[in-house]
Amino acid sequence: TSVHKHHGECRVVAEKLRQGKAEEGSNVVSTAIIIAFAIGTLITGFFQAFTVPIIQATGCAAEIVAPAASYMRIRAYSMPATLVLMMAQAALIAQKDAVRPLIGVLVACALNTVGDIVLITQLGWGLIGAAVATLVSQTLHAAVLVLLLNGRGEVHPRLRRPRRAELNELAGTCGPTTLIYLAKNACYLLVQTTATSLQPLLVAAHQPIYGLWSLLTFAHVPTEQAALAYLPGVTSRREAGELIWVLLILGAAIGLITAVPAGLLPVLAPQIFSNDAQLFPHMRAVVPQVVGSMFLCGLDVAASGILLAQKDLAYMAQTMAVNLITLTAFFVWVRRAGLGLAGVWWGLVIFFGLRAAASLYRIWNPPTQEIPSPKPV
Repeated sequence: TSVHKHHGECRVVAEKLRQGKAEEGSNVVSTAIIIAFAIGTLITGFFQAFTVPIIQATGCAAEIVAPAASYMRIRAYSMPATLVLMMAQAALIAQKDAVRPLIGVLVACALNTVGDIVLITQLGWGLIGAAVATLVSQTLHAAVLVLLLNGRGEVHPRLRRPRRAELNELAGTCGPTTLIYLAKNACYLLVQTTATSLQPLLVAAHQPIYGLWSLLTFAHVPTEQAALAYLPGVTSRREAGELIWVLLILGAAIGLITAVPAGLLPVLAPQIFSNDAQLFPHMRAVVPQVVGSMFLCGLDVAASGILLAQKDLAYMAQTMAVNLITLTAFFVWVRRAGLGLAGVWWGLVIFFGLRAAASLYRIWNPPTQEIPSPKPV
C-alpha cells in the first residue's frame, strides 16, 4: 500500500508546482512524510505481533517458518524508513529531479552490499545478517533522501502538524489508489500462494525465476513516474497526446528489453540460480510465460501511470476488482486441474494482459473530450 501514497503525493505535488504553489506543495510533502512514518510504525507493530501467522498464511513449508520469522521481525523495523523514503522520492520526482533519487539509491545499494559482505560472509550471520544489512541501508537511504530534499529545489518539507486541507487533498487521491494497489498486491499474493502450494521441486524452480522477474520489473517504474511527474504540467492537448504516445512506446520497449534476460538466463545459464540440475527443465518450461508477462507488465505500468496522472481512478479501481475476481477463479482452477508451475505463470500473463488491455482501451477511448488520446510524434 506504500506505492499508492507515493503516486498520490507525486501527482498532488506536481499539480501544485504547475500552479506555482510551491509553499502548498511543501506542506503536502511534510504531511505525507509524517503520515508515512506513523503508518510505517503501525505496520512494524502489526508484523511483530503476527509474524508467524502471516508467514504461515502464504502456505510455505513448515521448516522455513522459523527462519523466515526471524528475518521478518528484523525487516519490520525498516517500515517507517521505507515509507518515508518513498514520500521523499515522490517529492523529488514531482519536481522532475531524477538525480537526487539516484544518489539515494546508489548510497543504499553500496551500504547494503558492504553490509551483506561483512555480516554474512565475514561474520557468518546468515539470514539475520541479510536482514540487518537491509534495515540499516533503508534507514540511511531515507535519511539521505530527506536531506537531499531540503537542498536545492522548490519543495522543502518541515516538521509541522498536518492540516485538514492537506489531509483531504491527499485522501482524495490516495483513497482510490489504496484500493487499486491492495487489489494488485492481492493478485501477487495469489500467484505466490499458488506457487508455494506446489511440490518442493517446483517451488525451488519457481522462486529464482520469480526473483529475477520481480527485479527486472523495477525497470518499468520510470515510465509510470514520468507520467505522474510530467503529464499534470502539460497544458497543450497536442503535447499531452504526444507525451502519452511516447510513454506507451517506452513502456513497450522497456518491456521487450527486460524480457530478454528474463527469458535467456533460465535457458542459457540456469546454474546462476541453482546448482541442482533437476530444476533446470522446470525453469526452462515456463520461459514463454515469463517473457510474455514481462512484456505485458512494461506496457501495463506505462498505461497505468497515464491513467493515474489523468485522475481516472474510479475506472482503474473497477477494472482491478474485475481482474482480482478473474485471477482468483483462474487459480482455483489451476489448483484443481493440477496445472503446476505452468499454471502459475499463465496466471501472470493473464493478469497483466487483462490490465494492459483495459488501460489501453481507456487511453484510446477517454471518457471526455477534455482528456487527450495518444498522438504519434
